[in-house]
Amino acid sequence: MTIKLKSILLTLFAFLAFMSISYSQVSLEAGLSLPMGDYSDENGGDANLGYNIRGGWDNLFTDNLGLATGIVIGSNAISKEDGFDVGSWFYVAFEAGLLFKASENFNVKGMLVRAGASTPEISLGNQVLFTSASSGAFGFDIRVEYELDDFYISANFLSFKPEFEFDLNGFQTSEKQSMTTIGIGAGYKF
Repeated sequence: MTIKLKSILLTLFAFLAFMSISYSQVSLEAGLSLPMGDYSDENGGDANLGYNIRGGWDNLFTDNLGLATGIVIGSNAISKEDGFDVGSWFYVAFEAGLLFKASENFNVKGMLVRAGASTPEISLGNQVLFTSASSGAFGFDIRVEYELDDFYISANFLSFKPEFEFDLNGFQTSEKQSMTTIGIGAGYKF
């Protein structure tokens, strides 16, 4: 099959899918980000309670099956040590996947994620001991939402594992860091 034919078929499929939308909504949400596993471990990411903000766009193609998309922005501080200035972990995740409307008020979403993250910077006085590093990775997000008219409450499990590269006193090193959080939030659907 040629690229031109594939492009035409993909465009036709997308057009038909969006023409059959039976329900579409935009949502905004804010909540807590609770680090889990190695991400919260003192010898791992040492992340503490943080926040996340999410914007989403959901489309139902049938009465209970559709497409869920979203952007999640989050941050988790790390434990402060005496005399050290410590930054925070930061991440942005783009997500897309399936939406299942289990009942009138209950939604379940399973989404693939492409996330970018940065490590905290650590300094002592004016001397930077550990510079921030950035990396990206694929992961997943499992979400449940309970709707109360236009408002909703949610819980989610977000996980991805970027590999960060560091320069430690002239030596190049890299380390994978699991970034797993449980989010609890509330939002509004337009």
